Amino acid sequence: MKSHLKELDFSLIFITIKYKYNLPFNYSNKIHPQKQLILSDSFTLKKINNDFKNNKLSLEEATSLLTSLIEGSDNAKFRAECIKEFGRIAPKNNFNFKILENCLISDESPFVRSTAAEIIFLKFPKLSLYPLKFMLYNDKSILVLKSFFDFLETQDNHYSNELKKELKFNLVKIYNINHEESKFLIEIESMINSERNVGFYKPVKKKGHIIALDLAGQKLTTIPKSIGSLSKLEHLNLWNNKLTTLPETIESLIKLKSLYLDWNNFSIIPEIKWEQLKSLKKLNLNNNIMIKDIPDSLFRLAKRNFSRKYVKEGVNTSEAPVLGLLEFFTGMRLKKAKIDDHIYTHYACNYKINQNGNIIGIYLYGYPIFQTCIFPKQLCFLEFLEELILRDQNIRQIPDIIGEIKSLKRLDLMRNRIKMIPKTMKKLVNLEHFDISENKIQRIPEFLKENKIDLWI
Repeated sequence: MKSHLKELDFSLIFITIKYKYNLPFNYSNKIHPQKQLILSDSFTLKKINNDFKNNKLSLEEATSLLTSLIEGSDNAKFRAECIKEFGRIAPKNNFNFKILENCLISDESPFVRSTAAEIIFLKFPKLSLYPLKFMLYNDKSILVLKSFFDFLETQDNHYSNELKKELKFNLVKIYNINHEESKFLIEIESMINSERNVGFYKPVKKKGHIIALDLAGQKLTTIPKSIGSLSKLEHLNLWNNKLTTLPETIESLIKLKSLYLDWNNFSIIPEIKWEQLKSLKKLNLNNNIMIKDIPDSLFRLAKRNFSRKYVKEGVNTSEAPVLGLLEFFTGMRLKKAKIDDHIYTHYACNYKINQNGNIIGIYLYGYPIFQTCIFPKQLCFLEFLEELILRDQNIRQIPDIIGEIKSLKRLDLMRNRIKMIPKTMKKLVNLEHFDISENKIQRIPEFLKENKIDLWI
């Protein structure tokens, strides 16, 4: 499993163990002594540390015991802890340098090698340059390279800068892209699967730059800030992860044309400057959890990048951004229906306008994989809206300003997760039909019962 140092004075190790800890062991010249050593549960790193502090163990005895454990234990994390303690107390000499070098180069565990890399650099900065460069060139473990990359970021001296250059060169060579973008790749690979070797994830590249990333279904909880370095990125798919926020550096992706954020865990839309994504033509936010508020910057993005096509179809310029906004949350472009069309079918993603281009109807239902999960407050500013159908949208809340839709005659919120009906609905004097069935309504307000409304509960 691990290469053993011939120089170890094992007799000293075993004498120390026998007389200091009274532990059983068998020794034979024919069999490696470390394989025969039987250690009780009481023989721990903590005990060695305490006995050394209390002068029950000499420095020579403590370092010998730690060396024995580093070489003999099958527990990688325990060996790493022993390496840390060894680095703390072991004298700076060539023999101890060789022990750490052996761990760095020969140990089978990436966890141990990554720990050894940090300790050998801190203890022997000059001597460690050659073995560390060898490690950076030959070790392909994501865990080793990423952890040492993070470690070097905390160091600032002649030796660390030399190693940073070496690591930069090797990452560029591995990923075949520029340095800044290679930093992102090693970060994202470590998030996807730190147990693999570098270079397993293959983005779409062009002339040394990443132009497309498909990170769907990778169980990501965060996105590295270094994504902002992908200056040529055009397509980013983050569908079906566990994201709750986005780094502000997303704003730097001015070449981005499509961004898929559907089926994540966004409860609040990230407060980034959405309007800076000047090239964005596709944004999908559907099927997130309890989407609450829509930032003004997202509405400005809808107005600038997504409303023009609806204006061409005759929609009033001031109202077209609302359709662009709905497009973000449905994942689909809303289709224009004729004013006399009956849209009460099994599936719908449509809108209607009157002769003046004002939106008079919005119909979203029947697409369970494209749920908006939100009742956008911007819908409440459509003063000519007469029909609003939002079925099966996983909506949890009706905005309090719904009473502003003075022209509303038909409101269908069937099969959502709404618990309360706001009192402001009392202002909807033209409301004729209200379907709130198959929700989680706790109480129906009296004004709805008293008014002559076709009420479905």
